[in-house]
Amino acid sequence: MVGEKNIKAILFDLDGTLLNTKADITYAINSAVIKANFEEISEELCISYVGRGLYKALLDILTDKGYRGSEEDIKELYEGLLYTYRTNPYQRSTVYEGISELLEKLVVRNVGLGILSNKEDVITQVIVEHVFKDFPFSFIRGSDTSYPPKPNPYSALEFASLCGCKAENVLVVGDTLVDYKTAVAANMQRAIVTWGFRTKEELIEAGCSPLYDTVEQLEQEVLRWV
Repeated sequence: MVGEKNIKAILFDLDGTLLNTKADITYAINSAVIKANFEEISEELCISYVGRGLYKALLDILTDKGYRGSEEDIKELYEGLLYTYRTNPYQRSTVYEGISELLEKLVVRNVGLGILSNKEDVITQVIVEHVFKDFPFSFIRGSDTSYPPKPNPYSALEFASLCGCKAENVLVVGDTLVDYKTAVAANMQRAIVTWGFRTKEELIEAGCSPLYDTVEQLEQEVLRWV
């Protein structure tokens, strides 16, 4: 982490940070890939495309496969992807070990909690409502046309304002370069985890820091400064 280390609120990414959603995302994306007459892709390959929204992920996958459909065709495939994901948003997903315990400790310490994802807002809300219903997240937001996605700092700064604290007293916890850039753009502290959707080597190469390999490492550091 950087800055004052006086943490009053924490803004978490969802996928790859709090929740392992790889299987559900891959299932949804493959429903569109198969409909486009391609063989389904592996979970590892699928997740390498994820981070800037599912539409961008699908577009990049189809482009790399040489898809020759129109923009309207891609939009139709995307709508089918969303339908599949909306009906199967968390059935294959699991909370990373130690995350629930960390959240419980933060609640006891009255730390403001938020979630900011580039996943579609409707799906984000459903997942958090069911998987993290026991935790008082004051801010839950996914991708929507009403505001810019990460790494734009708009939503992160709104979270800080909602919590009544300065940006430098907010910690952004995520697992990708997008999360890192969000924290930098918002002048917030950051903690990038390596158990998510990007390898440690990728994160180091991208210049992300500081890095945390386990929830236990993150917890030890965070609890010193809240």
